[in-house]
Amino acid sequence: MNRIQCKRCNQSSLAFDNFMDLSVPIPRSSVRITGNVDLPACLKEFIKTEKMEECGYKCPKCKGVDNFEKELTIFRFP
Repeated sequence: MNRIQCKRCNQSSLAFDNFMDLSVPIPRSSVRITGNVDLPACLKEFIKTEKMEECGYKCPKCKGVDNFEKELTIFRFP
């Protein structure tokens, strides 16, 4: 699930995206400290909430621009 939320009025937009494969980021801290890559750490980095600034997205409710948070959730693995 992909959720985008306006930080001005708390309006949320939900979308469900299908995927066959998943490209996850590899956190630098896990590689630097242990030399090994931990899959749960990669998934945690992938679903981390991110701030959307200067993206051009406009809130349909309050018409605010560039004040959003994007959150991903994995419901079921392929």
